[in-house]
Amino acid sequence: MFSHLQTIIASLPPSVAMATTLDFWSNTRWDDVSQTDVQAALVDDTAYFHAKCVGPNVYCYGMPDAPDMVLHSKPFVRLLYHQQYWLSLAKDLNATSVDELLHSIEEFKSLRGPGIRFYVPFPVAERVWTHSEDSVRSKSTLLMQVYEDSWRRYPGPEEEWDQRLAFIVALARHINSAGSESEIVTSVRGRNLLKLIHDQIIEFGLYKPRTLNGLTWDKNALVAEWVRALKRVRECAGLPLSWAAEVPVEGLREDEVQVQLLSE
Repeated sequence: MFSHLQTIIASLPPSVAMATTLDFWSNTRWDDVSQTDVQAALVDDTAYFHAKCVGPNVYCYGMPDAPDMVLHSKPFVRLLYHQQYWLSLAKDLNATSVDELLHSIEEFKSLRGPGIRFYVPFPVAERVWTHSEDSVRSKSTLLMQVYEDSWRRYPGPEEEWDQRLAFIVALARHINSAGSESEIVTSVRGRNLLKLIHDQIIEFGLYKPRTLNGLTWDKNALVAEWVRALKRVRECAGLPLSWAAEVPVEGLREDEVQVQLLSE
């Protein structure tokens, strides 16, 4: 029976299986999931969850801002359909398909969709931002605007299960991996978005520890990863130290303070 279930689930796109059957909605927005993830979650979803919730990745695998059973909601089925379409286009991008991708995202944006603020899967943006063709990367301004709009839909201080934290982690991970190969690092528009995010991390205190359900989330790993990403941006773009303000020391342990000081 279990092997039959595995066969059925394996026939689904990994992101569909993870978001619906296996109830891992959040990580399909922030991670490029594969059949390996599906099989691991099928064998032991608790072990899979804890293996993934390491360091700052905990914010990408926290409680999603979506219903427990995605398929019970028509708006989320529509969102899931669009996300799968975008992911399929992003796997084989060219000058034509990127236009189809961006048009579909713009069309979905105009419909406003369900109440999820970050709705474009981050792997889609990564493939556009790091594409080998300039003609594809140069069209990524729309994606940056979509993410800026998503970010701004949070009005201020941290909320419960705040997806801005997951976005910070995904961005930092992307920048630290791709560096100068990413349009969000090399373009003025991309750096302006990063500057906005950094300024509001400080303004809204998103770096500060927070207690939730009796657990204290100290943000140390998240802040350290973000500080390293900003250092990478400055190095790649030749920006002055004054480009980004320091994260207040109260948001860092001593070792993270040293990371920040070494970046100056």
